[in-house]
Amino acid sequence: MKPSTCLLFLFFSCCSYLLLSSRALTLHIGATVNTNSRIGREQKIAFEIAAQQFNSTSTRLLHVSDSGSSSNHLRSISDAKNLINWGAEVIVSTVPWPEVDTVAVLGSQAKIPVLSLAANPPLALARRPFLVRLSYPDSGQVQCLADLVKSYNWRRVIVLYEDDAYGGISATIALFSNYLQDVGSEIAYSVAFPPMDSLPDPKAAVRQELDRARRQLPKVYIIVHASSLLTVHLFPEAKNWA
Repeated sequence: MKPSTCLLFLFFSCCSYLLLSSRALTLHIGATVNTNSRIGREQKIAFEIAAQQFNSTSTRLLHVSDSGSSSNHLRSISDAKNLINWGAEVIVSTVPWPEVDTVAVLGSQAKIPVLSLAANPPLALARRPFLVRLSYPDSGQVQCLADLVKSYNWRRVIVLYEDDAYGGISATIALFSNYLQDVGSEIAYSVAFPPMDSLPDPKAAVRQELDRARRQLPKVYIIVHASSLLTVHLFPEAKNWA
């Protein structure tokens, strides 16, 4: 189970404990989830399981809004408004940036906390007093990668990642580069794939970028961030190199 899905169970377990300790408390929880990805579908299942418990009595209510289209500001605004009109007192959101920021703006206006599980926030993120980030920071992950590079004594590596178009991944790569320098290594070459769902022919784009990477001297490739669509095309191409 993914960490973000586990966080959903943990969050609702904590809420359940608070509600059970105070039977008179009424809490309306709204949720937005994007089911375009496998993780999103797992998160929706977690929400639905929680909803079965929270909606079992009149004092515990959970409403889920399915934001099925990624990177859709209008849909995010519509979902957030519907949840607020429904009576949500807190919104849990798993949609990506900057849709989270859009939901947070509406949450701030209505004075409703927005709990976000989106990773890799943009570099220039406006302050949202009612926005709470629940996802794990990337610093621990890239630090672990840097330690792995050090343990194998790899001096120069090639980094592969899929850009999210919001600036968050770029910040992660910069942080990874700093950690590598601390252990005496460096990124010799990097491949930044555009979002796969924005390409007319993802397979051809992946092959072209990998052909360029193969001309570089380092033979150690590190994947820092990749969607399931990228991995579907990336690993078969890598297997053909063997």
